[in-house]
Formats: sequence, C-alpha cells, structure tokens
Amino acid sequence: MPIRISLDWLQQYIELPEPAEQLAEALTLSGTEVERIIDQGIGWDGVVVARIVEASLVPGSDHLQVAQLEVGAGRAQVVSGAPNIRVGDLVALAPPGTKLPNGTEISERKFMGEISQGMMCSPIELGLSSEADGLLILGTDGPTGVPLTELLPPDRVLVVEVTTNRPDLLCHLGIARELSALLRRPLSVPGAEPGEDAAVDNVPIQIDEPDLCARYSARSLDSVTVGQSPPWVQRRLRAVGHRPISNVVDAANYVMLETGQPLHAFDRDQLRGGIVVRRAGVGESIECLDGKTRELAPEMLVIADQERAVAIAGVIGGAGSAVSAATRRIVIESANFNGVNVRATTRRLGLRTDASTRFEKQLHPELVPLASTRMAQLVQEIAAGGPVSPVVEEYPPMAAWLPPRRASDSTCAIRSTWSRRWAGSAATTPCRAPSRAGASSWAVSCRRQTSSGLPAMSPWAPDMTR
Repeated sequence: MPIRISLDWLQQYIELPEPAEQLAEALTLSGTEVERIIDQGIGWDGVVVARIVEASLVPGSDHLQVAQLEVGAGRAQVVSGAPNIRVGDLVALAPPGTKLPNGTEISERKFMGEISQGMMCSPIELGLSSEADGLLILGTDGPTGVPLTELLPPDRVLVVEVTTNRPDLLCHLGIARELSALLRRPLSVPGAEPGEDAAVDNVPIQIDEPDLCARYSARSLDSVTVGQSPPWVQRRLRAVGHRPISNVVDAANYVMLETGQPLHAFDRDQLRGGIVVRRAGVGESIECLDGKTRELAPEMLVIADQERAVAIAGVIGGAGSAVSAATRRIVIESANFNGVNVRATTRRLGLRTDASTRFEKQLHPELVPLASTRMAQLVQEIAAGGPVSPVVEEYPPMAAWLPPRRASDSTCAIRSTWSRRWAGSAATTPCRAPSRAGASSWAVSCRRQTSSGLPAMSPWAPDMTR
C-alpha cells in the first residue's frame, strides 16, 4: 500500500538529512521501498485557487460539464470531464498562458460550443500523482485567486510502498521511528496531556463481540466549536492527499496519519444512549458519511447506540451521528478491530477507506489509548474544546489473533552467537547490538540471560519476533 509522507511534517519528529534522496535510499535498503519523491510546488507558476460556484452538463454531452469559477474578485468558465466536480469545492485553476509541470501549455479553447478559460487541474497534471483520479480538491474553506502554493506550500513528499507485515509504517511517526533506528538519530514524540474533568459526562460502552473488537475506548468533550482547521493542519493534510473538512474531523485524520491509529468522532447529542459494539442485525442498514445507504449482514460488526447502528466498525461512520457545524459535544472513539473481519466487510460492501486499510493489517491494541489522548489534546487546541472526560474503556481478555497485551508480555530469545553470525562484527556483545543499533527507537529493551538476549517487544513492531 503506497502512502505519502511529508518531509515538512516528518521533521517534527526527527532531524532529517539533506537531501531527501538519502532518506529514500535508507528506507529502500531496509526493505521499505520509496517509489518516488514528489517536489510539491515546483512548476506551479500561474496556478491559482478557484471555487466552483455553478456546474452543469454541456448541451449534447453526457459527461462534459461547464463550471463557473470564483477566482478572487473575478470569474472564469472552464469545461471539464472530471467525475468529481462539485459546487463549493476549491480547485486548482491553470489560466490561459500557464505551463504545467508536465509541459502542457494552457490556452483558451472551445468544447462543443462552450469556451473554456483554462483548466481545472488533477493531481497528475501538477506532478502530485502518477494516476489521473479526478480534480485535485482543496477543501471548501479558503481564499480564491491566490497562488496554489499558499494552500500547498513547497514541500518534498515521499511516496512509500508499505508491505502488509508493517502496518506500523502507515504513519509519519512510524516512518520517523524507522529512520531513527536506521540513521541512529533521536526520536521526538509529541506529548499529549489533555485537560480532564471528571464532571464531564461520558457514554457507557459495551462490547458484545470481543472476538471482533479487542479494545474500545471513548472520551467526551464539551463546548466544542466546529469550524475551519488552522492553516498548519490544513497544509499537512493537503500535502499527503487529504481534504480538510472541519477541525474535529481533521483532528481525527491528523492523528491517524501521525500515529497510524484510525479514530472517529460522534456528535454526542445524536447518540441515543450508550455505545454497543455488536454484529449487524438481519435486514439492518445504515446511511453512511458518503451519503449512501448500505445494507448490512450479520457477519459485519457495527457500532450502535441503544436504537440503531451509528457506524460500520473499522470502515465508515454513519450520517445520523456525524459531526456538523451545529455540534457542541463530541465522543472520540478509539478502538481495535479484528483485521480479517474488517477485510471481509469491505469486500462485501465494495468499500475501502483509510481506516479500513489500516485495520485490515491488524493494528496493536496498545495504540488505542495513545491516539485517543492525542486527539483529545488536539481538539482542545484547534476546536476550542473544553475539558475532556476520563476515558471509558472495555478491554476484554485477549483473543488468540492478537499480539501480547503489553510489550513486557512479549520477549524474544536471541542467542548472541546467532546474532554475531548474522549481524556481523557489530554484534560483539550479548544484548548490546539491539540497543545500540537503534532498538531503543522501537521501545525494545534488552536484558542478558546466560548467553541469550531477551528483548521486550513493542507495539510499534508487531512483526518483530526474532
């Protein structure tokens, strides 16, 4: 699975060498291939931000649309066949006279009698992607007529191919941790200490299917003001291909991209009673966040209140409990779901999301409290959230498909003679090589026992067994 890693974002956690090609080489030689390096902002002279204010089919066409754009104080008309044209979205406009990174020179043209005053750009035309997947959508809030680099400042972005056994690398902290071990540089992990208040009312939770949900936690925040995220959050999300939505939703996406743990926020006032993690009922359906109503099957796990399903576990939230501009209280969900079940659900529904892609690879349950705490702190920072409730959590006895509950529960015996044979002369002393070679970046400790080292495994490295 390819993911995008912003170097501007990554340097928050580790000092990066120059040039970026050195990082790419280190990761690739370690088994994590860097497919390409995107030079964001290069060759964008003349490209500006515009908002779609009207759109309609070109007479006589079944796919071409003519869009009216707001460009600062002016207007422009553009004809496009892109499948994701939507009124209200911000897009990248290349006016006539612009030369794009791929060498395309833009001129005013006519399509089926309609004048097109430029081009609305896709990621491929801006050098951000190798696949044409519709227009580059920049969100809905922001100025128009300004250079595209105001919303997407210059940055270098690594496109990293992450293998199935390394879900820990599906985030910026995971890549930073890997580089810390490879380059022997210190890792800086952001702290999270949200202000708590036991008086804040939380929701009760109940897990009916512990074989499908290993851990579920909830935190409530009051006095939230839903609105636009600050520019630094929007900038980082856009750099890795995510569209800013609102500060609360952006906080969930930001923490997922930072820690690798998907999260979800419910509107507290739209929940009817406590949360139950259960299988879907026969004939049950749910209207999802994408506006589609999906029929559910009893094999699927759902998050429900006392009356209805409010989310498909590990896949997508429901529209009925979604955070909106009117939301004042939220519940933060952080959970660990059975990866095999999530994969079966996505296949049956024909729907894959950023969350399901991560859950399918079986995350470690110890990520749950870390991400929940981080999101609570971020919502307080960027959404004027009030105090957060103490966490409410269900953590049943561990299922056989999960790794040990704590790092200290898992040890791995490594004979010093074996490590010297395979690691070379660097491993000259039992236990010394793992810590000196960067194992501390993975929270792996090592103690000596006769002639074997016994490193304590970490949730950051679920595949580390020998």
